[in-house]
Amino acid sequence: MADCFATEPAPKSAEDADRFAGQMVRACRQARGISQEALADKIGVSFQQVQKYERGDNRISISRLVKIAQALSANPGDFIPAVDEAAGANPVAQGMAAGAGPLMRRFLELSPARRAALVAVADALAGER
Repeated sequence: MADCFATEPAPKSAEDADRFAGQMVRACRQARGISQEALADKIGVSFQQVQKYERGDNRISISRLVKIAQALSANPGDFIPAVDEAAGANPVAQGMAAGAGPLMRRFLELSPARRAALVAVADALAGER
């Protein structure tokens, strides 16, 4: 699962998918503490263009999405909506709606070893249901 999160439900149309991708880029950029200007410099566009991507005003091409992912140390797929067909909603968005955003920001600050330990604790707690 991606370590950056959006705040909207899964998209219902192509335009919604564009906005979703932009929101994922924004969430990931902010979680990593990178400004729009710094991201723009890394991917070779203006910061205004990054704003347009993040708002969903302009679609992000696949090649640009790859550059964005590289600049944010993420996978391009992290920015593409994954719909749980049975539930009809994106589980990441559901987690954000439930208040997981602050927890995820702190999670990203942890070392890989501590992240693994925290995931093990979460797995153990989930097994108690």
